[in-house]
Order: sequence, then structure tokens, then C-alpha cells
Amino acid sequence: MFIKSKSTLVLFLLLIFTFSLFFACDDGGGSTTPSYTALEEAIEGAGAAKADVVVSSDGSDVLTGVEWVTADVLAAFEKAIDTAEKAMEQATTQALINEAVAKLKEAIDDFEKAKKSGTKIVSTVKADPVITLWPSAAAITYGAALSTSVLTGGVFEPAGSFAWTYGGTIPTVTNSGYSVTFTPNDTANYNTLTYDVSITVNRRDLSNTSVTVGEIIRYTGSEHTPAPTVTDSGLITGDDYNVLNYINNKNAGTATVTITATAGGNYTGIQGGNFTINKAILTVKADDKSITLGDIAPVYTYTAAGFVGSDTVAVINGVLESAYSQGDPVGGYPIDYGTLSSDNYNFTFKSGMLWVITSDGMMFIPAGSFYMGSPNTEIGRWASEGPQRTVELNSFYMSVYQITQEQWSSVMTGNVNNISTNPSHYHGGSGREPASGEIQGKRPVEFVSWYAVLVFCNRLSLSEGLTPAYRINSSVNPDDWGNVPSISNAMWDGVTVADGSTGYRLPTEAQWEYACRAGTTTAFSNGTDDYDDRDALEGIGWFSFNSTMITHEVGKKAANTWGFYDMHGNVFEWCWDWWSTTYYEGRPSPDIEPQGANTGTYRQIRGGCYSAGAQFARSAYRNDAHNPNSGNNILSFRLVRP
Repeated sequence: MFIKSKSTLVLFLLLIFTFSLFFACDDGGGSTTPSYTALEEAIEGAGAAKADVVVSSDGSDVLTGVEWVTADVLAAFEKAIDTAEKAMEQATTQALINEAVAKLKEAIDDFEKAKKSGTKIVSTVKADPVITLWPSAAAITYGAALSTSVLTGGVFEPAGSFAWTYGGTIPTVTNSGYSVTFTPNDTANYNTLTYDVSITVNRRDLSNTSVTVGEIIRYTGSEHTPAPTVTDSGLITGDDYNVLNYINNKNAGTATVTITATAGGNYTGIQGGNFTINKAILTVKADDKSITLGDIAPVYTYTAAGFVGSDTVAVINGVLESAYSQGDPVGGYPIDYGTLSSDNYNFTFKSGMLWVITSDGMMFIPAGSFYMGSPNTEIGRWASEGPQRTVELNSFYMSVYQITQEQWSSVMTGNVNNISTNPSHYHGGSGREPASGEIQGKRPVEFVSWYAVLVFCNRLSLSEGLTPAYRINSSVNPDDWGNVPSISNAMWDGVTVADGSTGYRLPTEAQWEYACRAGTTTAFSNGTDDYDDRDALEGIGWFSFNSTMITHEVGKKAANTWGFYDMHGNVFEWCWDWWSTTYYEGRPSPDIEPQGANTGTYRQIRGGCYSAGAQFARSAYRNDAHNPNSGNNILSFRLVRP
């Protein structure tokens, strides 16, 4: 192509320049100038998205219906908006603007998803009713509940009703009013109100009541002042009426109790009622160990001055003294009683044995023989309990009870053998308290070694002027023996019984079983053969099924027919004998005063305990033995002497 003129050339060059500008401004989208409209709309949408949104950690402080986000979500969203706003100022191409719009829309979507509704509820404040006059209360007699007093009258708005706030209350004569509650019918918009309303309470007349005494009372020699029972249901037990007087409240017969109102109190008038004091029942039972007074069993002990017991001794002392005018008074004696003329006693005629113990708690056991061991047919039998054989024993005294903690402490105070005066596991401290109603000091001492018992025996003998039984290293004085061994000790194992000694000692196995059986041949001394018969065994001892797994005060269960307590259960008891499974094999019959094996490792224990079944408390059970140098919380002892 040829340019024919200069003007034509200029025009051609101008066209070429114009097209070059057009293509220089084109971003590839076909538009020569960037559009910010979409970005502006996105920024406006972001602002609308965060309008009225509050910041909270969990929404509990935001009212229901109000949207909230966490602080970090809001900060991220505001950062996205800020980035978009900068794009409005700095983006020069449509591509950059489009990219900013897309990112902001994505941020808006994420923010909308993060929004949550608050949970705080706005409480509605209720209005108080307007009470211009509270109701009046009808008078009642003391003893009636507030609910029986009718409320009448009252001026109030809105509609509603009055009622005693605590209708079950028994109002007193000298009251200052009681709370009444007004409940509006419209409880959604009005509160309930309370106010003290005065009420007149008339005194109750005691003369309209009936007074009785429900206790079963027997003559004891002391005054009886039982609490009266008032049959009028309006009277309140323990309220302000006073016992004025008891007439004939000591001796058997009819007694009277009179009550009267307390001045200024809730009652008026006076009333009385009768009660009966029955005669005490004196009974001598065959083979019993004592005379019983009513439901009380006084212990009769013999001293130089005669028999000591309850106040009834003065009445029957002459009979006792004539019955025991011959020989040693301690032991069992046949005695006959006839009717006693007395205003306060019913005396039942009976012939039988009266058992009397010594002042130091020992029972006399006369010489005799018994069949020792268990038959092959006995339930729960161990082979070591046989063979059965006849054993003959001389008379001896034996402790009626297991040795108690207070006895141990009294005797062992001041010992030089390094023996505790309170070794027992069940010492009465926290978690080791006695059962309810039981005396801590009268629980059996336990955790005493066989060696320590030797010291106890000789110390007790010396304190009572008896010749000590035990000799160790040529001495009967335990102060010469040194500290009690904590391991097996040949010198202490070599202990011997001093010839002719009168002091206390441990029973032999034969003596223990003789006293336990008390003339019986059954597995238990109450005639029971089955160690699973809990009903029969409950009354004679403490076993795992009835002890709550603790020791108990001695003498709380029934004695056997010879008067010995706790021979079955509570705690095992040390015996003198070395443990041997073969000692009784081939022994002569009768076997006279068997003393057990000459040597051994363990000493025999008998009687069962609170933490074991009754099978291990049978009269013949002897499968347990214990190291003489150690004690146990299931192991105690009782004593014998010639």
C-alpha cells in the first residue's frame, strides 16, 4: 500500500496510536476499565452480616434470639473485610478485584456458619398483690393444728385465697402470730405474699384427760417415777405440764401420779392416774448359779462378812447362812426354799443347786470325770479331737469370765518385763469402740502372748498373798525373768509349775473342756450338736454371724449350766498344754490329770472367737495352736487355781 499524501499519513498514524491505547488498557476480560461494583456490594454484605452480632465465650450471657460469635471468629472476619477494602483502593485490574470479591464472599459464608443464638432468658418481674386488710383467725384450743383455725375476711386485689403457711404447726397460748400466705389466682403475673396473723389459743384443760403409766414395774427397793402417758391426743408428750407428786411410788401395790399445768403455759387444771408396782419375783432354779430378783440377776459373792448381793440379802440372808453353815461356801449346793412372807416379794418354792462364786470371780468345780474329745459322728469334727477317753480331774477353781482389759491393766501396771498395760487391738479408740451399751474395760484383753500371761499369773498371785505357780530360771518372781521374749525362747519354754503352789495359772486342755462341757456330751454346752443352728447358738456366744466382727464385753451371753460365760466364742483362750496331734493316742482310760506333751513348738488354744464360725467353738475343738511369743486380736485367756 502506498500513502499518497502527508495528511493521509498523519491520519493513519493516529489510528494506529488509538488502537494501541485500547489494547494496552484491556485486562483480557474485554473491558478496558476495572469494575468495583461487585466488590462494593460484597463489602456492604459483610457489614450487614456482622451487624447486631455480639461477642461471647459460650452464649450464656447473650439473650435468646441474639446472635453471637467468639472473639477470634469476629477478628478473622474483620480482617477479611479490611483486606477487601484495601483492594478497592489498590487493585488495578479486574482479575484482582474478582479475586477479592471471591475471598470476601467465602469469609461471609464462614462467618454466617459460626453465628450462634444466645441462651440467656429475660425474667419477667411479677407484681405484688395489694392487701389492704389481712384475714382474721378463729380461736382454737391448745393441741390443735393451725390448719383447724378458719381464716375469714380480708381485702385484696387481684383475686386469690389465704391459708396458713405452716398448717401443721401446733400454736401455743403465748404466741405472737403465725404466718399466713396469700396466693393470687394469677400466679404468672403476681407474687405470693406472707404476713403474721394473730390467733387466740385457749388453754387445754387437763381434767379432761386420762393419765396412765405404761411401764411394767416391779419392786426393786427404790422409788419409781415413770413418765406419765396422757391418752388425750391433744396433749403433747414432754410439754409444759409438771409431775406434782408420786404417792406410794416405792413399795408393791397401787401408786398414783399427779400432773398439773405449768403457770402461764398451755394447760389449765390438774389430773392424776394410777399405776401398779408388782411384787418382785424371787426364784431359785435347779442348777442355777444365783438367786434372781425380777429380771435382774445379782451376783452373790462370799466374803468374811457373809454373802454380798442386792438389798434382798437382808431378807434371805438367814436362809443362806444356814444353808452354808458347813464347809466352804463357794461352789454348788442343794438348797430348798419355801414361801416367803413379804409385802414386796413373791417367793417361788424350788429345790435345786445354788452356785456361788468367790469374791475374785472364781467358780469352784468339784472333782469328777468326763468323756473328753468328740465322737466320730460329730459334725465338723477334726481327727485331733480324738480318740475319746475318760478323764478324771481333781477339784479346782476357774474364772467365771475371760480376763478383762481393766483386770489386765490393774495387774500389769508397774511390771518390769516390758509388757504393755493396754495391748488390746480393740482398745476403744477410733474405729475400735465397744458395741452400744457395753463397757470398754470389761471387754476381754487380747493380743497377749502366752509368755506375758505367765507374768500376769504370778503378779496376781503375789498381790493376793498366794504362792506363785510358775517358776522360770529357778525364780517365781517375774521381776527376775527379764523382758518378755518376742521370739521363741528356751528359758521361758522351760517354765515349770512349783510344787504345792496355790497361785493362779492357765487351765490344762482337760480342765478347760471339763468346765466348758459342764456335764454335757453334745458339741456345745447348751445341748446343741449342729454348728449351723444359729437360733440355738445365738444366745450362748459371739461368732462371726452375730458379733459384727469385734470383741464384746464378757458375760453378755448366757452362761453354761456351771456358771461359766463365753466358753463358746468371743475370743480364743490360751491353755497350758503344748500342741500335739498324737498326745492323746494310747493314753490310759481313765486318764488322770493329763498335762499335755512335754515339749512342742506351739501352745494350745480353745473356745472359738468372734471372727470365726461356730464350728471352731465346739467344746472339743482343738485344731488351733499359737506361738507362745506372740498374741492375736482373737486370743485371750482365763485362769484356774487349786
